[in-house]
Amino acid sequence: MAANRIQLQNALHKPYDRVLFSREVLSPVFGSGFTLNSSLVPASVSPNKSESAAIDKVWIYGKIQLDDSTEITCYEVLLQPKVRIEQSKVAIQQYVRKLLTAGQATLINFVAPANKNVWRLTLVAKDSVLTDQGVKEKTTNAKRYTFLLGPSETCKTAAERFEVLSTEKEITFQTLVNAFSVEKLSKAFFDEYTLHYQNFCDYLQESNYRKSVFNITFPAGATKQEKDKASKPIRDFVKKLLGRIVFLYFVQKKGWLGASDTNYSDGLGDFIKQLFNKSDGNDAFYSNWLTKLFFDTLNADEVKRPNEDFKMPDGKIVKVPFLNGGLFDKEEFDEHLLTFKSKLFHHPDFEDNILTEKSKGNARGFLDFLDAFNFTVYEDSPDDHTVAVDPEMLGHIFENLLEDNKDKGAFYTPKEIVHYMCQESLTEYLCTTLQIKDEVAEREAVNHLLKNKIVDDVLKPEITELEKALDKVKICDPAIGSGAFPMGLLQEIFSIKELIAYETGKEWKPAETKLNIIQNSIYGVDIEKGAVDIARLRFWLSLVVDEEKPKALPNLDYKIVVGDSLISKFDGEIVEIDWERKSSVGKADEYVKNVQRLLVEVADKQRKYFNPNNKNKKKLQAEIRNLKIELLINQLSFNKELYISKTVQKGGFMPTSADIKHNTERELQIKGFDKLIGKLKNLLQHPDEPFNHFDWKLDFPEVLNPYLVNGSGGFDIVIANPPYIGQKGNKSLFEPLSKDPNFEKKMDYWYFFLHKSYTLTKEHGVNTFITPNYWITTQGGKKLRKRVLEDYSIIEYINFNENAIFEAGVHTNIFLLKKNATPNQSIKCTIYQNKYSENIFSYRQNELNFSADQKKIFSNWTGYVHFLPAKVSGIINQLFNNCEKLSDNESEGEKKKGVISGKKVTNGICNINQGIVTGKDRYIDKSKNVNNGVFILTKEEVTELSLNKEEQKFIKPFFKNSDIRKYRVETNPKHFFLYVNKIEKEDEFKKYKSLYQHLISYKAILKERSINGVLQSAYQKGKWWALTTDRPNINFESEKILCPQRSNTNTFGYSKEEWYAASDVFYITLNKQGYSLKYIQSILTSKLTYFWLYYMGKRKGEALELTLEPLQFIPIKKIQTSEQIPFKRLIDYILFLKEVESQLKTDQLMPIYFEQIIDGMVYELYFPELLKKHNREIIKHLGELPEFTDGMSDEQKMKNCKKVFNRLNDKEHPVRVNLFYMNSIPEIAIIEGKNENN
Repeated sequence: MAANRIQLQNALHKPYDRVLFSREVLSPVFGSGFTLNSSLVPASVSPNKSESAAIDKVWIYGKIQLDDSTEITCYEVLLQPKVRIEQSKVAIQQYVRKLLTAGQATLINFVAPANKNVWRLTLVAKDSVLTDQGVKEKTTNAKRYTFLLGPSETCKTAAERFEVLSTEKEITFQTLVNAFSVEKLSKAFFDEYTLHYQNFCDYLQESNYRKSVFNITFPAGATKQEKDKASKPIRDFVKKLLGRIVFLYFVQKKGWLGASDTNYSDGLGDFIKQLFNKSDGNDAFYSNWLTKLFFDTLNADEVKRPNEDFKMPDGKIVKVPFLNGGLFDKEEFDEHLLTFKSKLFHHPDFEDNILTEKSKGNARGFLDFLDAFNFTVYEDSPDDHTVAVDPEMLGHIFENLLEDNKDKGAFYTPKEIVHYMCQESLTEYLCTTLQIKDEVAEREAVNHLLKNKIVDDVLKPEITELEKALDKVKICDPAIGSGAFPMGLLQEIFSIKELIAYETGKEWKPAETKLNIIQNSIYGVDIEKGAVDIARLRFWLSLVVDEEKPKALPNLDYKIVVGDSLISKFDGEIVEIDWERKSSVGKADEYVKNVQRLLVEVADKQRKYFNPNNKNKKKLQAEIRNLKIELLINQLSFNKELYISKTVQKGGFMPTSADIKHNTERELQIKGFDKLIGKLKNLLQHPDEPFNHFDWKLDFPEVLNPYLVNGSGGFDIVIANPPYIGQKGNKSLFEPLSKDPNFEKKMDYWYFFLHKSYTLTKEHGVNTFITPNYWITTQGGKKLRKRVLEDYSIIEYINFNENAIFEAGVHTNIFLLKKNATPNQSIKCTIYQNKYSENIFSYRQNELNFSADQKKIFSNWTGYVHFLPAKVSGIINQLFNNCEKLSDNESEGEKKKGVISGKKVTNGICNINQGIVTGKDRYIDKSKNVNNGVFILTKEEVTELSLNKEEQKFIKPFFKNSDIRKYRVETNPKHFFLYVNKIEKEDEFKKYKSLYQHLISYKAILKERSINGVLQSAYQKGKWWALTTDRPNINFESEKILCPQRSNTNTFGYSKEEWYAASDVFYITLNKQGYSLKYIQSILTSKLTYFWLYYMGKRKGEALELTLEPLQFIPIKKIQTSEQIPFKRLIDYILFLKEVESQLKTDQLMPIYFEQIIDGMVYELYFPELLKKHNREIIKHLGELPEFTDGMSDEQKMKNCKKVFNRLNDKEHPVRVNLFYMNSIPEIAIIEGKNENN
């Protein structure tokens, strides 16, 4: 019988009582599977001295037998008086590990005797993964899954989960873990939060406030996109409003809101809801009460509010602390008293109804929604899973709400990826700083410390130095987003310092420790103010968790900064400060000394500003602002003087036209300096006007500025998930960086972030990035590859392939680099070959793991970087002897030398071209149910045109890339191409009346196509019917090999028929004498070429990119034309058999067997000595292969095929025998994927 949710919730909501919990929760859920002991049994393992400081007593009170025979011991852990579990994690976790030695899992009730209103129910489970040998335990931390229970919690989620668990046919270990899953709660919270956010935005956008407060007007006929863009101020306001409310939900969990005195021991856990109810819950809740709470209370210090009093709507005086920090500073629209429909906050008739797209108007309000969830201020590690809303979840929500995040290439990074990157970065930093010499034992000990929070004996002598290293580490995220990476590093450093305190017996001061880490180590920048607000909020919450009583929060304005990480700009102009010039002469020397003086003042005042107890916050902020403005004025004045001295006026009394041009440009440049200097001076006169400028060495001088750090500056760790944005369609974004020395065509925007990180990082510092994996092969990644190979040591590389780390489906990789270190001869590489939906690192041992030598990953043949297992690399290296590239479109010049050898070829064997781009295949308007052919027509549409014989000559068969098969292509077209591009004059075109009338009806639509150089030139000549891109160099009617631009295998089809296709098809045609295209076909369709393309070409996940750049590098063996004949004959057989395959009732094996023979022949072609060594040669045993002659009947062709097949397929024939044993050769087994130890 299923347990009842309401009864369960009532039981869980009561103060802690072990017997009541056992009888009213565990017994109804687990039935006879649960046994309650008649008396408490002491745990077999007692806490040691350090653990006893946190743990008083441990009892076994029962056990649970699951239906899969898993036995779970039930423990009660009584904590010491005044101990808070959040502040004693290390001691408690160390002890809990001991409880797991005998079994798979335990269920633990953590109880603080002084406060039974909140207790924790934790399932502790060994981390196991499924392998081919069954379930295998991992030697990592146990996973801890926790519900917060008692009168202070809602207990709703726990009750729902236990009710569902009780209805399972079988309660197994996995279903139990699922009941404690936090992912379901996270998704439910995120989905509904987004809808509440949209409700508030819609309300303001539809109200009069849109015009009167936000000054937003919509022109007549404005599109939805235009309205959305104009409404950004409303969305920013709502994000901040809801963010402030949610922040206070975390704070009220601490009992800091509505307390009776300033000890803050009895604050109201539902303060915000009580404030709403006592205010009569009307439309003025925001204007009358939230604004009062935000700006006149939480932001008012002891001078303005000496007793921390807050008067509730019912007249009662309660205590609310001053929180400082900036979250409750008034911003632009906060001066206006807005009213909101009360139902947006609380809907009394529907407070239990979840808000969905369908239930709008009949669902709970925002406060009802928040009240339905448990909140915890503690951000879990990957091993801790509290089933409650935590700040990390909040970061996820807000990062997804950031403006146009996907358009800006910004994606939320999953928690386990964040923690992995943070741990690996710290491991490398500590190994470098501690100068670890024993590469195995000590490095493994550091890794063990980070992953498992255990100090091995080998590290104990280094523990003091280790702590010093943690104290001085400098960390930065140049694209901070919601702050996931710096927050992850804060947690890691904090955990290790707690462990050190535990090991050394030092007094543990969590709040002080965390504040010091933030002040000394954490830095971040983002161009989005909304992102910076969220990141700061998360750091404030991380401080709140460790404070017993409210304290003013630090000012993070100069730690987590709004700015452009890539360019220093003021008023749209790039302003770079020359920090390296430390002395000069004359007036220039005066400028230099001013910079030095001002900089020292800025650094000093920014240090003081961080202090939350500073009484002159606004005054100090204004002084810092003005000092930076003075610095810019000084620098621009210096730049102006330097420019004037270097560019003298020319021409005297008789200037030439060139002189006049020079003088005019000079005058404009000087006026430009004066204009910017004037604007800056005006800002000094108007202190309320915002000053927006960011410069790395000015804003973080204590880390980066050469005047202060004496040449040893830079961050120890730069870690990021930078924005992924391609150049196409983003010209305005790339334009300001077009003169950057790292700019190159077809690059991605994130490349600039790695180049910038190099300049921000100190010698031997660490850069850890998660990015798309295309950089290793993309045409626009040459400079980035050069940077990585020449300026870094590559420590680790992980390619996730098909695993979608981000919902956007970007194929991602992680790489960890060390600046200016010796190239690594043992890069730790993982290539994922399987797909996982979650817990991706749990399965890493099942993937392709290997070491690679940095000096051997660059290919001279392709210009790409290839992370390959040594055996694969060894095979690849054998493929270049006596080979030419399939095609060669490279410029002359010596290329960088690489391990994968290859020679310069100036004349490729084949030409490779894309198909045609019409710019308007069809006219589609879904709203009118229209789908008409423009250039690409169906057979019926062609018939309707009623073309005469002359006009029919312009109709060409048109195919899709899916019409290409391996070896052959589809020859029966479903579509036709109207190819009139060779008609140059409109008068000539009019002669073909039906064709002209068809296309002229679409003239206006054709004129709306995206303009390229070809169309622009055509339009100037009046040729409006021109194709966007024609391919005059392709003979569509001659012999060719065709391939789709992307395929799961090496799909190359041969055709000598008329065959037109779009740009997602590539045409390979012969360019050089001495080669047969059918010989080329035999190589391209072989297993060896798939191997080549998989490892040496380009891929998106597991799909091969069959485009120009990878195709052109395929090595083609040079052999005599007579030696090519057997390959051509077998291709003829295969093409014929595939053409008549519907007739092959009993002989379907023939084409497959001939393909296998070609695979063997190609192996022999490229590895002649290898096959000879193993006595597996093919070619010399082929014997006679009859030729298909002109006029030969299909019957005779079939007869010849069968004759050859029967002879070569005889079980005693050496060809069959050698093919059968071919993959017994280790190298061939690797090529065919039959050797798992690649």
